[in-house]
Order: sequence, then C-alpha cells, then structure tokens
Amino acid sequence: MKKGLAIWGGSSIYIPLLFEALVQSECLDSFHLITLFGRDEKKLKYLVSLLSPLEHRYAVRINFSTTFEHSLSSDYDIIFNQIRFGGIEKRNLDEKIAIKNQLIADETLGIVGMSNAIRAITGITPYFEMLSGKKNRYHLINFTNPCSIITQYAVASFGLNMIGVCDYPLGLKNAIANYMGIDQTKLTIDYFGLNHIASVWDIYLDGKSIYADFVKHNQETPFRPKAKDQSLFPALMIPNWDIIFNPEIIIGKQNKQSINRAQLLVDIEHEFYKNMDNKRPSIFQVPPILRKRSSDWYLLAVVPLIKNILDSSGNHILNVSLKSDPFALGTKDTIVETNVSFAGGTFEIKDYSAKIGIDERTYPHLRQLKKAELLLLQGILAKDKDIIMEAGVINPMIKAQNKIHSYFSELKMSDELFRQIF
Repeated sequence: MKKGLAIWGGSSIYIPLLFEALVQSECLDSFHLITLFGRDEKKLKYLVSLLSPLEHRYAVRINFSTTFEHSLSSDYDIIFNQIRFGGIEKRNLDEKIAIKNQLIADETLGIVGMSNAIRAITGITPYFEMLSGKKNRYHLINFTNPCSIITQYAVASFGLNMIGVCDYPLGLKNAIANYMGIDQTKLTIDYFGLNHIASVWDIYLDGKSIYADFVKHNQETPFRPKAKDQSLFPALMIPNWDIIFNPEIIIGKQNKQSINRAQLLVDIEHEFYKNMDNKRPSIFQVPPILRKRSSDWYLLAVVPLIKNILDSSGNHILNVSLKSDPFALGTKDTIVETNVSFAGGTFEIKDYSAKIGIDERTYPHLRQLKKAELLLLQGILAKDKDIIMEAGVINPMIKAQNKIHSYFSELKMSDELFRQIF
C-alpha cells in the first residue's frame, strides 16, 4: 500500500534534491501523496511547479500547505522535519559573530549550535505540542539541526517516537572506503557517540572486522584528528574531535576563508529564487545553482532511512533514544548517535554505552557535552540566560565565558528573540 509523506520545511531550496534522491533510489512511487508544509506560499507554489512533471510518471500527488495541522491527517504515515527556524540569514549572522569572537562557527556544535538550538527549540515547541496528542500515529524523522537536542526534546519532553538523521557518519564511512580504495557498499562501520562528535568502534569489510589492521597501518589520515598514538585506544575518533583537542586548527581554517559557509548558502538561495517568475520546465530537473555546493545528504542518509522505514529492513546510523543512561546523568531518555537495524516494523539499537567508559580520551568530554546539552535545553525552556550561559561555560567546545557573553551581547542587537532572553 502506498504511503503519505509530510515534509515540514517544504519551502527549502533543496527540495528538488530530495525528490531527485527519491527518484534515484526508486522510492518515489512508494507514495500516493507528498505535501510540502511551509510558511511561504509563493516559494511553496514555485517548488511544487518544479516537481509537477513527476506526478504523472510516478502516480503521486505533490502539493503544498501552509497549515501544519493538516499534517495530522490520516493521509500521512511519515513526517519529515527539516524546518530551519530563522532561515539561512540567521545562521549567517551567527557564523559571522562567532568568527569575529574566535569561536567555532558550526551550526550543530559550539556557540553557533547553541544559538541555533535556542531558535529551533523555541520555534518547534508548538509543532511538538500539536503532535503529542497523536504521538504513536507517525514515523517521525528529524533532520533539523542541532539534531541531537531537538530529538532529545521530542522524545524526553513529549514522548514522541522521533529519530534523528544526519549524513555525517555515512559520509565518513564512504571516506574511509575511498581512502582504502574499496567499494563503498562493501564497507560498514560501528559508530557511537553524539551527533557530529563520536567515534568509530569497528570497521567491517564484507562483514569481517578489519579495525585493528586499519588503525595499525593508518595513523595519519584525512579523517582523523591530530591526537597522537591513537592505536593505543579502543575507538577511532572522528575529525570533529579537533574542536576539543585542537581548536586552534579549526579557528585557523575559519580565519583563512574568504567567505563563511552560511554566506555561500545565502548567495545560492537568493540566486535560486530569482527564477520564481520564469516559465516552468516541462520535465523535472534540479536547478543548476544547487550544484554549487556538495549536497548529497538526501541520497546518502535521508532517503535510505525512508526506505528502511517503508521496507522495515536494513541498517542505518541514527540519533536514537537509549534507556541505559550511558553518561550517568540520571536521564530516562538519552539521545545518542549509533547503529540501528530495522526489522519487523521496529528497530534494534547497537548500544556501546557499556564500552564507552573505557575510552579515557573521549568519555569525559561526551558526558560533559551531553550534560551541557541537557542544561541548555532547560535554560531555553525557562528562558533563563544564566542557565544558558552556564551550559556554554561547561561545554568543552566553548568554555570561554567572556567570549560567550560577547557573542550573545552582539547577537541580541540584531535578533529580537535573543533580546527577550538576554
């Protein structure tokens, strides 16, 4: 039986790439209805017109709505959330202020992750409240960043059966395969930690572990941080650990860039919507402007997850809830990023929480990062600037209280939401 898909954040310029991935993965004809839910009717109409050539070919109705309550209809089986609260312009503002203050400018991690979380949690709350009365009705997928804290909020505060998806782990897996010169489909990894800050606990080639041999012969690779003697430890750290162990490397790279990442995305978005009044194509094609950045996340991570759900089979790496309190923080639900296997209408989580404590380099930082995330969530919901500031101070990616104060002081001058809190 064909399903219904509701896409929150349907006016994103990347919607054509999502549909391209659905076509390439032979998944589009699994749906009878796909609705783009958003707040900008003109943009939604434009995007639906770009997608309209797909309707007849794949026997799917593609429409839009500005009324999010309509996604509660029984027409929908999957709700996919990718709303960017504040838009790319606010991310650009955050990045520029972070760079000015010599802080990490990443929408998921560090100080920019904090301001992004404040916008996202504030904005998503009424949507989660809307869903909470029908929490077992849908498969809920979160793709909005910061993925971890939003998924944590949905599960712990509303009891929603939400899972979070990110393309980073699978991109890393493919990078390892390419480095080794082997077929990406033959390589799999065991991955455990928090979103964008985790470790690889095993590497398999055709189902056989090659981890020990790989670590022994590959001390220096493009996808490892600069920490020394990694062969002595039980897990392979991912490159983002440099943000904690070698922040000067990341900040140095930021300072050398002629343009920050979000500014590039702003320019692409402006160029994309310049064509809204042009004649619509008779065939579906992705606007060339979207090729200006690497944007394979739908094909790499999102659509494979949708197929996992539709087929009730396969494996993925997701942000999911553990009941085991892996960081001893007294939490009932702890969102971690780890391997998941789908079968029989449910999924099984690969839980490395019993092992992570033996990695003396990363466990204390993971615990502190999760503690900071939970404290930040508390501060956002209470609109308490002191709790939010404390969450930044204890975050090992930030710590510098004077820089945190400077960042939010400047941000509130340009953003009403932050004036209300700070």
